[in-house]
Amino acid sequence: MLPRFSFNQIISEARQSAARFPFVLLSAFLASFFWVWLLEAESGDLQDQKLLSAFFCSLLGISWLYSLTILAERYLEQKSRQWLLPLVGAVLLLAYYFSLPKSLDNLESVLRMILFFLFSHLFAAFAPYLRHNEPNGFWQYNETLFSRFLLSVLYAGVLYAGISIALGALNVLFNANIETRIFGQIFGIIAFFFNTWFFLAGVPQDFQALNESTFYPKGLKIFTQYVLLPLVGIYLAILYAYGIKILIEFDLPKGWVVYLILVFSIVGIFSLLLTAPIQETADNKWIKLYVRGFYFALLPLIGLHFVAIGRRISDYGFTEQRYFVLVLGLWLLGICLYFLFSKAKGIKVIPISLAAVALLSSFGFWGAFYVSNQSQLNRLHQTFKKLQVISEGGYLTNLPKNSQLSFEDSENIRSIIRYFCQRRKEYWLQPYFKQPIDSLLVKQQSKNALQNSWERSEALVANLPFFNQINEKVSSNSPFVNFGTRENYTYFKVSGYDYWLKFNLNRNPNSRTEQKETIKIESIKYQLVLNENNEIILTAESENKEEIILVKFDANTWIEQLHQKYKTNNYEVAKSDLERTFENEQGKFYFLFRDVQTQREGTAKPKYRIVWLSVEILIKRKHY
Repeated sequence: MLPRFSFNQIISEARQSAARFPFVLLSAFLASFFWVWLLEAESGDLQDQKLLSAFFCSLLGISWLYSLTILAERYLEQKSRQWLLPLVGAVLLLAYYFSLPKSLDNLESVLRMILFFLFSHLFAAFAPYLRHNEPNGFWQYNETLFSRFLLSVLYAGVLYAGISIALGALNVLFNANIETRIFGQIFGIIAFFFNTWFFLAGVPQDFQALNESTFYPKGLKIFTQYVLLPLVGIYLAILYAYGIKILIEFDLPKGWVVYLILVFSIVGIFSLLLTAPIQETADNKWIKLYVRGFYFALLPLIGLHFVAIGRRISDYGFTEQRYFVLVLGLWLLGICLYFLFSKAKGIKVIPISLAAVALLSSFGFWGAFYVSNQSQLNRLHQTFKKLQVISEGGYLTNLPKNSQLSFEDSENIRSIIRYFCQRRKEYWLQPYFKQPIDSLLVKQQSKNALQNSWERSEALVANLPFFNQINEKVSSNSPFVNFGTRENYTYFKVSGYDYWLKFNLNRNPNSRTEQKETIKIESIKYQLVLNENNEIILTAESENKEEIILVKFDANTWIEQLHQKYKTNNYEVAKSDLERTFENEQGKFYFLFRDVQTQREGTAKPKYRIVWLSVEILIKRKHY
């Protein structure tokens, strides 16, 4: 018999969850609000405001304030005091928001926020059981949350699909012209607000009943026994086969194997957690043996994990990614030893320890960011010492006479400088430059974070006094050559033109697809395209969707001339070799190429393909 639908019951449950989790719902509402605002804003303005930070902090607040609310509910008996803990959490969240940089265009801020997201979600898993040793209650609580989450996603997905289909029908049948961003805004409201409210309505309150429950979903046992555990076996066979292979060949493991080991470990531990309540039952004794065998089998793979990541760290130093891989390996080793030799074997150790790892990795001299920055700075300093380019005052100078800069060293220096620029940590490099490092960076920066960091790093590379002393014979081994200028050209005359635009196009060297970037000015969309034939095309699209080609420039001849004249990496290219002017019935167009990177294809009769360019364009409109 189907349960009766009761609108009053739905309203009642909604009110109860709102009264129980007011701070969480406020955070969910703010996340939806800022999401809608983000989609209303011009994409070019997002980097210049804290709107994106406000959205992410509100999103973080959902799991963070939920954890504190459920913690207060379990451990503070007086209801009048239970709101104090989430209030303190809200104040801390607000302080974190104000501590964020102006824009989230640096990798460190993004990674730290991801760590906080991970910590807050793991905290939600064990918050009501910090001081209670109730293994069954802990499992039942998390099973309830997981099931409720899946159900809320299902309801939210159906609701969004229904509304989207209805709006799409209005567009088709009545020419309603509902913009695409409206669909995105509706998605945000449903995903962040409705989904959260629906989920909260199913959060359990009676922890004593949870601990006494013997419920175990039959479907979960079937899924674990016939899907997850066989997957673990397949991963195990592959990894052991690979381990035997490298032993036979007496070779070091490839770097990617660490990710396969981590996936195997996560799937394995997750499957064992799902079977925790039935491991002691008479008809499931084999699962207990499987658990012990799994952790024993994991130990040699953890050794392989350490060898693989150790090799990468030895060759290239720490980055945040390598730091996390190493720390997760240490965490896996600790979990294995705990479940093999501890008598307690409490499953809540898993989320508690992983939450501690996430939180502790986010700050301090032991954290991922300081360790990685210091490691890369040491690598850069050792390279400078080897090249003998550090003066007595500590500043960079030219190479000694008869010395040459190899391509390997030049790319090593470039990659480390780019590492610091991606994290907005250029000031770590200040001791090597006499001038203030901000004065060396490009004045007009792209609003795309990746392109922005590229521009800043290339500007610093161009100001290294020895960088044009690269050995031409050695550098020719690389297929990549850069052309640009040291001069910033902080201003130039624009009289006679209507608009100034800046485009940055970057494509994967292994990709043949065209790259494009669009800038909207008033009612016209200007688009710059770099296609697979090295053609640079500037188009304009009006409100009526009519597209006009303003400039179509075959860059092959120009690139070959640059290679013939400058031969190798050069940041002192004459301005006249980097500018082009076009005039036709559509208008007058002036191109100034700030930076161009090419990739050589072939050796006997090489061809050059543009993989990166930064260009400023002045436009004088005529007939469009």
